[in-house]
Amino acid sequence: QAVVLGSAVRKGRLLKESVDFVKKFRSELAKIPVAYFVVCMTMKDNTEAKRRIADSYLDPLRSEITPVDSGLFAGKMDYSELGFLNYIIIKYIVKIPEGDFRDWNLIKAWSDNLYTRL
Repeated sequence: QAVVLGSAVRKGRLLKESVDFVKKFRSELAKIPVAYFVVCMTMKDNTEAKRRIADSYLDPLRSEITPVDSGLFAGKMDYSELGFLNYIIIKYIVKIPEGDFRDWNLIKAWSDNLYTRL
C-alpha cells in the first residue's frame, strides 16, 4: 500500500541499490505513496545548510518518483567497521568523528507523522 525507502550515504551518494530499486519499480511506485529517508553524517549538525546538503542526496530518487515526505537523519560512525584505507580517509582526511549521532526521538516523530500521510 505504501513504500518507505531509506539509504545511507557513502562518499556523497545514496547506496546504488536504493536508486536501482526506484528505477526498477518506478511504474509500481508511481501508483502508491512513497517516502524517502537518508541517514548520513552530514546531519550530525542539524543546521539549515546541512539539511540542504542532506536533502540533495535524495535528488536521484526524486527525479524518478516524488515522495509524500522525506526524512533526514544523522547516522553512526564506527571506525572498527572500516577497512584500513577508509579508516584513514574518514578519520584524517574527511574528519568524520566516531560516534552514534542518531536522534531516535526525531526519527520516531518523523515516522509517527509520516504514518498519517501514507
